[in-house]
Amino acid sequence: MGPKSIQTKKTWGPEIWTLEKLIELNAQLWVNALGITCSLVLYDVNNRRSATARGWITPQQGPQLRREELNDTINNIADNLGFYMKGLTQSDNRISITLSPKPRGIDQDSKLYMGYEDHSRFYKVRMWYEEKRMIDQLTRMLVTLAPYVKAESEVLINVVSLEGASLGVLSVDLPVILDLNLTDTDPDTVDSIRSVYKTDTIGETVTYIEKRGVPRLAGIGPTISKLEKKEA
Repeated sequence: MGPKSIQTKKTWGPEIWTLEKLIELNAQLWVNALGITCSLVLYDVNNRRSATARGWITPQQGPQLRREELNDTINNIADNLGFYMKGLTQSDNRISITLSPKPRGIDQDSKLYMGYEDHSRFYKVRMWYEEKRMIDQLTRMLVTLAPYVKAESEVLINVVSLEGASLGVLSVDLPVILDLNLTDTDPDTVDSIRSVYKTDTIGETVTYIEKRGVPRLAGIGPTISKLEKKEA
């Protein structure tokens, strides 16, 4: 008989993970996730024409949202496009939305603190505001909103100032927007299709969207708790 195999006893843990190690692992996972997402997007872009020609793609319509869900969805879309949502009414085939444009804020740096066990890191984040034509932003809103409402709906958007004064009205039958198959909402594109709106008194009025830069390290100091005690 040959020599007996030597079996080693396995042991498990405990293992201590520092916050820095967890952050590093999370960053690696995030890079992997982005790599997978980007590869799928690239594959879709390269093969969409062939897939469409062969009938492999079925148009998807999002689930019909309840009023509360629709309210939250429109509110989120409006906020990202430079508007405050003031109201929403919905009937069988009509959605009426009231919005107010956001004013321009101050371009400045905001502060960000990251607390660790034995120290804290202080970051500065550049913030600025970009001027956008409301008609371009509202067209983008209609394109974004389309999957969440009935395809045959009419959408009416009433824009008012923060004080309640009327700034303009935009209305359109949603199928008209869907049939355009818009791939962008830059000013030239919007001007070329603007005649499809049933009502358009928006003019050239503008709104502002907040933009944020990449956080940049500005310093390393004591932990937040120690810093608060020192300031007290």
